Amino acid sequence: MSTEERICKLRNLLDSDTPSGDVTNYTLNPIFYLERDMPMRALLRDLGIQELLKPDAINLDDFFVDDESVHLGNAVHRISVSVTEEDTEACAANVIYTGQKTSRGPQYNYLNYNFPFVWLIYDKQRRNVLFVGAFNKFEK
Repeated sequence: MSTEERICKLRNLLDSDTPSGDVTNYTLNPIFYLERDMPMRALLRDLGIQELLKPDAINLDDFFVDDESVHLGNAVHRISVSVTEEDTEACAANVIYTGQKTSRGPQYNYLNYNFPFVWLIYDKQRRNVLFVGAFNKFEK
């Protein structure tokens, strides 16, 4: 099957109210919470703009008072997903650290699965995949 054919097959499966015949039938209680910071340094390097993270690369003096020395310290893509029996919530944001002291919040990872799986949030009305994730590494 070509990639286009597989995409059509996936879209038909997502739009259908009945399970596909070629999907193994098993019950999964999809309850989990995940909050993760994903470093963007490698992404910036691959895009050729890693210099944004170097001190004094950008003049940010107009944004701060009292001549504070500021530079971009790091950038991360933060994701948060909560799936319960009642609803699903997902959000993502880019966080840019400026070299100023910040308190680092905890990273939560409440998972009880020991097998890899792919999950997604799909807007059936607009036929749009809103969020996709894969669990393939599990911390003990």
